[in-house]
Parts: sequence; structure tokens; C-alpha cells
Amino acid sequence: MRFDLPENSRCFYHRDRKPIAICSECGAFFCAECGAVVGGDRVLCKKCIGREFGPEKWEECFAGGGVLGFLRTLRWVLLSPSRFFHSIEMRKQVSSVVMFAIIMEVLGSIAVVIYGGSADYFNLFLGAELAEKVMPYINLSLILVSPLIAVASLYILSLIYHLLSKPFGGDGSFTGTLKVIGYSSAANLLIFIPWIGGFLSIFYTLILYSRGFARIHRMGPLRAAAFALVPVMALMLILVVVAIALFQSIEGNLPYLLAPGS
Repeated sequence: MRFDLPENSRCFYHRDRKPIAICSECGAFFCAECGAVVGGDRVLCKKCIGREFGPEKWEECFAGGGVLGFLRTLRWVLLSPSRFFHSIEMRKQVSSVVMFAIIMEVLGSIAVVIYGGSADYFNLFLGAELAEKVMPYINLSLILVSPLIAVASLYILSLIYHLLSKPFGGDGSFTGTLKVIGYSSAANLLIFIPWIGGFLSIFYTLILYSRGFARIHRMGPLRAAAFALVPVMALMLILVVVAIALFQSIEGNLPYLLAPGS
């Protein structure tokens, strides 16, 4: 779609940017960050997208502790990620998205404990006998420290992606990157699906990343997908190397750990 815009026009939401389109609902000019094509033929600014498609968002009810707002946001992120990321304000406070990420990390940890996912890893590294003794403490610790893990991973991942966004042609803000990472943790809910939940969660997290990065960094779909995938693949490679090294270390010391009186 092409629009004949006045030479001196500016985005309604960013007075320092030139617009690329006119909202078909309210007539506001908006830049690439502030609107989207909806339904194939309608061009809407982010406020009109929010009014038409957006249920009460977590950010709008966070101060009041709205449980319904959280559930609606969770549903919206999972079912309509593109519309969700186009409707939220990327430069506002981040306390709401941090709390959202904490809640989703706690839920994900509970799912791992329920299905015994952590037990499989510790059986591998410690052996079934030793793992059986320590698993109740490990599971409790996993749930208790999950809020700290959520906050640390949210900011570390956001920093990594924000620094890597420039080589991929991205120009979004750190706050916007953090919000994409935080709200994409909604995919942790899929961990509750038996057997394949963990894989589905990782796969859908990457989809949410790509949708969010396409919006805030103004990337094409393919570039956003590649940008979402590369750091995750690098991180998985690092984790595999660390896991192998840890396994070799534990395997070498296992006789001493299981020896009587050790």
C-alpha cells in the first residue's frame, strides 16, 4: 500500500519520525513502529489495534493486581502475538513485564517438577541412588529460585539481543527488546503439555521472539526469524559443552561421592 503524505507530516506518536501510513480508523499518521496492516486490507495505528483487538492488558491493570488482565494478556500473546506486540507501548515502565516473566518462570518450574524433568537430568549426572535422596530439595530449590532466574535471564537475554540487533539492522530500544523477551515467556505454559511440552515451548518462544523483533526493530519476517534463532542456537551450543564438561567431572568423582563415609 502506498500513501500520499504531506512533506512535513510527522508520526502522531513520535514527532521526530516521518510517517509511512495513515490509520484507516482514526486518520492518524504513524511510523513503521506504530501500526500494522490488519486483515490484509486495513491499516491501523497501534491505539486502534489495541481498541479493536486488545483485551485489557497486563500493563494497564498491573498496579491493581488484575488476575483477569494477566490471563487475557497470556491468551493474547499466545494466540495473536503480532497484534499484541503492535499494541503495547515499547517505551513505558518495565515492572509489569518483569512480574509477568517471574510468574511464567515459576509456572514453568512447577511444570518441570510435576513431570520430573529435573529428575532425568540429575539421574544422568548423579546416578539414580544419589538423585533420589536429593531430588525433593532440588525441586523445592528450583521453584524458590525461579523468580531470581526469571529476572536474571530476562535482563541478560535482553542485553544480548539488543547488542546483536545492530548487525541485523535493528533499531529498537532496549526496553522494547526486554518487553519482547519478557512477554514471550508466555510460551512456558506449553511445558505443561506431557512429553513434548518442553520442545513446543522452545519452538513457540522463537516464534514469539521473531514476531516481537519484527515489530520493535522494524525487520522483515525472515530477518527477524534469523535474528531470534542465532543467539538461541549459540546459547544451546554453550550449554551442551558445559553439560558435557560437568558430566565428565561428576563421572570422574562419582566413586568418591558414593563411597561410605564420604
